[in-house]
Amino acid sequence: MSGTTNLGITYIQASQNQKEVTANAAFDALDRALTETFDANLASASVTLTDAQYRQALAVRAQNATVAGRTVTLPARERLTVLVMDSTCNQEVGFVRGSTTLTLAPGQAVLARTDGSTNGLTALIRGTAATPVTTFLALADTPASYAGQGGRILRVNASATAVEFGPRHNLAATAAPTATDDSAAGYSVGSQWLDTVGWTFWCCVDATAGAAVWKGVALT
Repeated sequence: MSGTTNLGITYIQASQNQKEVTANAAFDALDRALTETFDANLASASVTLTDAQYRQALAVRAQNATVAGRTVTLPARERLTVLVMDSTCNQEVGFVRGSTTLTLAPGQAVLARTDGSTNGLTALIRGTAATPVTTFLALADTPASYAGQGGRILRVNASATAVEFGPRHNLAATAAPTATDDSAAGYSVGSQWLDTVGWTFWCCVDATAGAAVWKGVALT
């Protein structure tokens, strides 16, 4: 029986019996081609995929590449593929089609295409396996530490390229600020203070250590 050009899925023939058998096989083949991953175990040697293995997997994942020079050879077949380096790899792996090689580093992944020709292998999109960020401070554009930042607000920096902690504020005070509520205590010019007993709003105009100056406005 004849079949599809690229995935080799058998066509249903007009005169055949049990057409459902061929149809179900086609569905299964499409399911594999769109979802399966072929694991290329490179622990002991390089790997060459058969045409069937390549047709029946969307992704090709290199595993156990702990020896330099390992390769994964792909068939001459028209299709998109995702080439992935498993976490067990600590050496580069070459994905090969004829004289063309795409070299992937540990943790890397590539959306690639083979065009069915002898040397037809092209990288379309390259990416690197993401390292999860589990804390706010681990981001690249945030402050390095929370130490000494109590009571401060978070703001975008002047160059609009990252976030930073702004002046320290105290919006739940029970008394007015004093001269020692100063730079040594983390306050700076522009710091705000709310006395919730005397109901006065204060703003720091001079944060000199031991001689801080605050200006207040009574809230009525």
